Amino acid sequence: MTGTTRHASCGAGDRPGGSVRPEDDPGTAEHPCIPRGKEGHTMNGIPHPRRNVLDTEELRSRALDTREQLGQTVDALVAKAEVPEQVKVKAAAARTQLVDAATAVGDKLREVTPPPVQETTALVAETARRRRVPLLTVGIAAVVLVVLARRRVR
Repeated sequence: MTGTTRHASCGAGDRPGGSVRPEDDPGTAEHPCIPRGKEGHTMNGIPHPRRNVLDTEELRSRALDTREQLGQTVDALVAKAEVPEQVKVKAAAARTQLVDAATAVGDKLREVTPPPVQETTALVAETARRRRVPLLTVGIAAVVLVVLARRRVR
């Protein structure tokens, strides 16, 4: 190997005549056998002496951008966490609407129903409340008869 120089650890960039190109010099940032981590640092965290370090303004700009992105991420996570609460609020509003609509329909029916029909309806409702078991028995028997009648027709 006369006239050539090899880098001891990687043998990179040998040139005849014993000189080493700058990109093959282990002291420069572009050398292939030195792994790089952060900007201007080797993987072990030691700043490289020949590498330009980012200026203060660039670092501030990057920090502000990162903070803004982090803020947007936090806002998105908060919005996702609030979904169950939003569902509860919407369900309560829908329930209120339904109750109001049912009340309005009931009031309208009372207005248009003649008084004798209202009295009979109240009497039937009161009787049904007092005699639930016999009423349920008759209702179930009626359903069974209807189901049996339909089966015979088919």
